[in-house]
Amino acid sequence: VPAGPPGTLRLIAVNTTAEPVSGVVQAYVDVPYESDEPRRVVDPGALDAPVRFWPKDAHIAGIATHDGQPAPFQVLSVEESRPVVMSRYETPWILRGRRHHVVWQGQVPACGYATFDAVFATTSVSPGAGATATDVRVDGRTAENEHVRIAINDDGTVDVEDKRSDVRYQRCGTLEDVGDVGDEYNYSPPATDRRITSADLTDVRITAGDAGPLRASFRIDGNLALPAAITPDRSRRSDEVVINAVSIIVTLDAGSPRVGWRIAIDNRSADHRLRLLFPTGVDEITEVRAETAFGVARRPARRERPEHVRMEVPVSYGPTASFTEAGSDCAGAILFGEGLSEYEAVPGDDGRVSTLALTLLRCVGYLSREDLVLRPSGHAGPGLATPGAQCPGRHEFHLAFEPRGDAPSNGTLFRRAASFATPPLVVPAVGAGGQQPATSTFLQIEAGPGDVVLSACHRAEEHDGIIVRMFNADETPAMVYVTSKTPVNAGAAVDFLERDRHSLPVQNGGVDAQVPPYGIVTMRMT
Repeated sequence: VPAGPPGTLRLIAVNTTAEPVSGVVQAYVDVPYESDEPRRVVDPGALDAPVRFWPKDAHIAGIATHDGQPAPFQVLSVEESRPVVMSRYETPWILRGRRHHVVWQGQVPACGYATFDAVFATTSVSPGAGATATDVRVDGRTAENEHVRIAINDDGTVDVEDKRSDVRYQRCGTLEDVGDVGDEYNYSPPATDRRITSADLTDVRITAGDAGPLRASFRIDGNLALPAAITPDRSRRSDEVVINAVSIIVTLDAGSPRVGWRIAIDNRSADHRLRLLFPTGVDEITEVRAETAFGVARRPARRERPEHVRMEVPVSYGPTASFTEAGSDCAGAILFGEGLSEYEAVPGDDGRVSTLALTLLRCVGYLSREDLVLRPSGHAGPGLATPGAQCPGRHEFHLAFEPRGDAPSNGTLFRRAASFATPPLVVPAVGAGGQQPATSTFLQIEAGPGDVVLSACHRAEEHDGIIVRMFNADETPAMVYVTSKTPVNAGAAVDFLERDRHSLPVQNGGVDAQVPPYGIVTMRMT
């Protein structure tokens, strides 16, 4: 891309999703000021990328678009860092610098990139200084934007109000811990259990962090006293209690209805299951939608337990990936998770199912056991001890909650999840500048009337060309027209191993293809 104006650091934001980004863009920007190896003589020609040193007191004082228009921005933090410059001929070169955690309002095209320029000043800029937008407002323990209002409760749970529908979601993010005498195949409760929740959190400290205008955050620290393990006869949780330190950061960005959670826990307990609970905002749900491979799985909210079970009790928890959704036709909730693979629709004290749970930890000590009450058939695998499956130590989790109105389509769920799981990747531009445009799109997908989702885009393994894989998340047949930055001369439908199946028509430099209901299409464009 072209070099930025003098005295600025050009940043490239790359969007790998098929949905354009318009909103808060986040970046961690290292600003080196000297070598951490003062006696080392470095050959600049041997480095993988050129290095530019900045004044030691240089701080980001603004963000501009590639055409010089100032963008609303917020500096979240500045801390010392040790950037590393790689070399194919020498050992890595360690530098001294400052890492700026910064957010700004920006637009990045689908399957493309946009450039922005970080403007520096030699006076310290406190977090939030210099921003002009006022989309997020903070007052004590509350924060709001045009979509939602959040309030932090004394126990660290969060009340979320959807300002668009006036629906209130109370005690979002409730911690729930129960005993688990199961194995790596199945959860199984002890005969006598103690349920521990956020209401049992002690030494709770709530601290306001970022105060807008682009991001508001609150930090909740506390101690969760949990039983150390189960008793030797595996019938109940032990009376010995250990302290598990918990830290929670709740965030709300400008222009977004999504509330983020980052949770860290120092797990010192064994034989337990830790989950996070969220209300769906409706009286009762009957089914749950969750991401599965190349589609969306619809499952009943609860499964009935038959009177007689020989093999395994039907369970109401199920697998998920980046999103889980439930509600009615006019209200509900979407949960987004990063690496969290299990959910359950949980009944309340009145028996009605209106809460979703995401599993954070399942801590067990065996690969398989033969004494599970929920699996009377016996072993499901080798009966080996697995002490590492108790998951000791520190763990971090990233997830989000979004209230909704009308039920979103399957494709919309994938697009919302992509904006959570794969936000734009921001990297600094290096060198004296190039010939590519300051903003561009690598791939364009026009689809209709179905709900087509981009699954993969990469270079072909054995041939020249680009592999593009898409699937239809809807029951309606779809047509797609795919173009790339360079003209397409030929198109072919291929299988997962990239073996040719048949040719695809090329029109006006793009490839046409049909995607059947819930079907998958992989094409090679050359």
